[in-house]
Amino acid sequence: EEIKSFLSRQKEVYKIPYETHPADRPRQCVFGGTSNALDFLPLDRSGNRRFIPVMVYPEQAEVHILEDEAASRAYIEQMWA
Repeated sequence: EEIKSFLSRQKEVYKIPYETHPADRPRQCVFGGTSNALDFLPLDRSGNRRFIPVMVYPEQAEVHILEDEAASRAYIEQMWA
């Protein structure tokens, strides 16, 4: 329940240095994680829509990030599009 609450929150309350009071600030981030286990998702009756599992198979990679930098950048930009 604590993880769900943390991931679902859309803003944080904190004080920036030299400001006098804390303020609500919208989150502008993405959380990522890795797991070797396939059953890592917690049992949740409301659904696990907070998590998007992505299976990665390095042997099927179309672009290797260290071999062709230009192709790697284009591939990464397309993922973020």
